[in-house]
Amino acid sequence: MIDSIINLIWSPMKEYVYKESKYVLAWESNMSALEKEMLELNSKIEDLQSKVDAADRQGKNLTSESKSLLDRAKKLQEQSKKMEERCKTMSKCLAGIPLDVFSGYQLSKKAEDLLPEVKESVTKISTVVNNVARAESMPQRFQERLVNQALGVDSVLEQLQRHVQDVNVRVVGVYGMAAVGKTVLLGELNNQLREMDLDCIIWVDMPKDSSVDKVQDVVGQWLGITWQDTTPQKERARLITRQLNKSKFMLILDEVWKPLDLAKVGIPIPRRPSQSKIILATRIEGMCGELNADVTVRVECMDWKEAWTLFEETVGKQLINSNKEIRKHAKQLFLKCGGLPLALTKLGRAMATRKSVYEWQLALTTIDIAPWDLLGKEIFSDILRPSYDNLANDKLRTCLLYCSLYPEGFSIYKEWIIDYCIGEGIIDDIYIDVQEIYNKGHELLGILKAASLLEEGEDEDSVKMHPVVRGLALWIACDYGEKPNKWLVRPQADLHEAPMAEKWKAAERVSLMRNNITEISEIPESPNVQTLMLQHNRRLVKICDGFFTFMTKLRVLDISHTGITELPAGVGVMTELRYLDLCGTGIKQLPSEIGKLKQLRFLLLSYMKQLAVFPTEVISNLTKLQVFYMYNSYGDWKVGSIGNGVDFDELNALKQLTAMEITIQSVHALQRLAQSHRLVTRTSKLHIRACQGLTTIDMPYCTILGRVMRRLRELRVSDSDELKEVIIVDCDSEYGETDALPKLEILGLYRLSKAKIFCYGGCLRSLTHLNINGCGEMEHLIYLGDDDDDDDEVSEEDEKEDGEQVSGTVIDAFPNLKMLLLKKMPKLKSLSEGRITLAFPSLEYLGVFNCPNLKKLKLKAEKLKMVLGTMQWWDGLEWEDDSMKSLLQPLFRKKAFL
Repeated sequence: MIDSIINLIWSPMKEYVYKESKYVLAWESNMSALEKEMLELNSKIEDLQSKVDAADRQGKNLTSESKSLLDRAKKLQEQSKKMEERCKTMSKCLAGIPLDVFSGYQLSKKAEDLLPEVKESVTKISTVVNNVARAESMPQRFQERLVNQALGVDSVLEQLQRHVQDVNVRVVGVYGMAAVGKTVLLGELNNQLREMDLDCIIWVDMPKDSSVDKVQDVVGQWLGITWQDTTPQKERARLITRQLNKSKFMLILDEVWKPLDLAKVGIPIPRRPSQSKIILATRIEGMCGELNADVTVRVECMDWKEAWTLFEETVGKQLINSNKEIRKHAKQLFLKCGGLPLALTKLGRAMATRKSVYEWQLALTTIDIAPWDLLGKEIFSDILRPSYDNLANDKLRTCLLYCSLYPEGFSIYKEWIIDYCIGEGIIDDIYIDVQEIYNKGHELLGILKAASLLEEGEDEDSVKMHPVVRGLALWIACDYGEKPNKWLVRPQADLHEAPMAEKWKAAERVSLMRNNITEISEIPESPNVQTLMLQHNRRLVKICDGFFTFMTKLRVLDISHTGITELPAGVGVMTELRYLDLCGTGIKQLPSEIGKLKQLRFLLLSYMKQLAVFPTEVISNLTKLQVFYMYNSYGDWKVGSIGNGVDFDELNALKQLTAMEITIQSVHALQRLAQSHRLVTRTSKLHIRACQGLTTIDMPYCTILGRVMRRLRELRVSDSDELKEVIIVDCDSEYGETDALPKLEILGLYRLSKAKIFCYGGCLRSLTHLNINGCGEMEHLIYLGDDDDDDDEVSEEDEKEDGEQVSGTVIDAFPNLKMLLLKKMPKLKSLSEGRITLAFPSLEYLGVFNCPNLKKLKLKAEKLKMVLGTMQWWDGLEWEDDSMKSLLQPLFRKKAFL
């Protein structure tokens, strides 16, 4: 009985002791077996990790099984490593039994337990190693894009990164001209986004023929959504929306050409705050607004330093530095690319094998007249032309092409282009009002700017054309480079002779403006010429008779600001001529043939100071004339039986006239102008010159000028010895109830020996420039009220009664005046009478020349930027207090004359 009990107790104990002691006795063999299996597992882990990394680089999502197996295997790997390290530190006796029996027991038992897990991991990894990524129907998280180095866009990339991190920004618009680097920029951003906590980064290329269905297909593939071809658009949108609403996504739309209805695609606008973003890139600034961008980022061309570095590296520094002349030409040549990275690279590669000075000289000429021969036609046909083709109509295209007639980098006055377009008949005839016509012209230029085809000029009234865009325009105009002389364009090319007549044969547009041509002595056979620009050839004194013989299709002729003194015989053959500009020439007599130009819309004769003879019945024959400019020019108009010149009523015969600038030399002509509602409402510039009998001009009501001169922008009064008063009256006073000169910006008073300016509490609200020159009797710029009251003779008693009111009076007659020029006024003592202070709240520039008695500058002008004058005048100024001197001293600029 006792033996049975002992046996019952001892047998299990014996088995347990035997079993546990085996762990101690077999500890080395168990560890060896584990190490052997771990070698194979480590190899499988490397294979699996390599596959996982590759899938991640491709933006694929891993299967749950592969991620779980890899995580478990790495934990086993870590446990095994710790055990091996512990085993190496253990000591053992001669029999191989560890001295630390308990530690040996623990290691052996753990090794035996891990061994089957390791073997199982090896087996399972072997089955999944080639299928770590989910099937294509699963969402694709990210795809790395192969991009070239982003050049010169570091600051823009930083802006984008800030916007991407901003949870309150939902839609980002990126815009800029073709080939400026928008796609490269977004590709770089895309590759950086993989580090963000996003579920998917979707890239969609947006070709010109993109549609809602096509965008849905691309987005659906990224999201792993499948549908039948017959699945309705709305159902597809619902599936996309459901997936994106559950995700943190980044959608990149590259090269957007037209508005895209994101709701129809199924793309939800992220709700603030959100990490999700929509980023679009476009050439058209307006597309950013169409897609409701919260912020916009403009990608600019490279600055000159970065551009030179790129060009120098592409050509090769050794070649550029091999010759001083080559380096000089290289400095000129790279500027022709305007900082456009692709153009710099193309040009650099083209020049890399040209090692002679002659080749570099030729390249400078070629890039001006046929840039496609250097840059390659592909940059124009494949990259830039889509911007041109995308324009809505031919009016825009023609307007753009006209800009290429001007020199490279030239700041083009907007109204020059608009005038040419009106003359060509490009702007619709549906517009009657002149302001409507010019508004339409400004709209066309605005659209071209928004399409990144034109740039801001030197000021808001001008535009510029990027050199490469200008090359595009010339390439298109020359039948895509096939007919290089179709547009004979050599402006500002330092030409001393006109191109040979042979070159003109195929020409349709000719621009030789701003050269040094002295004479044109050949008669070109050029029946297809429609535009001829010769303006600003200052040395051009003669054009041979019969020059226009074959130019029967000519529509635009500009020979303004040249030295010619007479028009060549035969101008009457230009029966299609619509635009004729002779401004600033020395022509003394207009030929009667001008009257044969029945299609003429524009006749510009301003600043022709030598023009003395104007044939009668010429103006009245030009029945289609819309714009007639004769400012600071001929002014001897006949009114009734008074005068010897052209009958003023010929102007009244111009029923289609929309804009006029005119010079008038008699009170009778001035009165006749004021009596003609149609003429006076169309006058934008008026020069009253040597007008005998004119004693007073009141503004802004302008009784003498007419009550409705609402378009008058510039008024010049000169050499009228009897004029005594230029009166600024209160429009709400007895003189009138409305401002009759709401657009008067420039007022010039020249050589008016008796004139003074009187202010009766009124102001010229729109005046920005006031130029007074040679008005010898003026002692003050402004006189107050009745000039019989001399402020210097105010009695002491009256002065005490007025007290602070007198000393504190401030007159604001010119609230928007920006420039004030005072010249040759020997009696001028101060700007205002007595203790009155003139306020100029908008004044920026003050110029004083040959006003020796102007000793005090008492004015209030918070925005003043510059005071111009001689040092002698400045040093002779007397200051009532040092504060005014210290205020104006930093603004003074020494200038002998202006």
